[in-house]
Amino acid sequence: MASVWVPFTSESKEAIADYDEIRKDITLALRECGRRLGLFLRRRERAQGEYRRRNIFELYIEEVAEACNRLKGGKLRTEKLKAQLQKIANSRTGGMKTDEALGKTGGGPEGLPHSIIVTPEGIEGEAAVVEGVGAGPGSAAPSDEAPKAGLPSDKQAAGKRDKGKTGAKPAKSVRMPARRRRK
Repeated sequence: MASVWVPFTSESKEAIADYDEIRKDITLALRECGRRLGLFLRRRERAQGEYRRRNIFELYIEEVAEACNRLKGGKLRTEKLKAQLQKIANSRTGGMKTDEALGKTGGGPEGLPHSIIVTPEGIEGEAAVVEGVGAGPGSAAPSDEAPKAGLPSDKQAAGKRDKGKTGAKPAKSVRMPARRRRK
């Protein structure tokens, strides 16, 4: 729950107060999650059906191409016909959209597109290398010795922020009274 004022039941902030408005919003959020999950599962189920259908087509492409070649008296280019039939099978069964829905595009580990899995053997999936992030071996963490050219150091930047604000008073901290517990 994100709010400026969260109505907790006690000072320990272990539970949110039982208001009708909050209960209604939680119910609506759960229903939305259920709708999205159902949509995802239906799409994936439809994609699996199309993928099975494409595989069945692919099993018969070879036989269809050979039969067409026999009908033409051996004058037909079977490789070209196979490629055309494969293209038709892909277009009729969803093509790349089906493969993406099933995670078979090669963009990550099997069944998890756009994902990275870290195992003891190494990393599965594709990850962009970012310099200066992390403090592990081989990372190019910035050094504290000298700031990069053209960039002000932290002290210089702080000095520039303080200029023009001379005489300004720091903001006071306001403490809100604790809510009393009902007995």
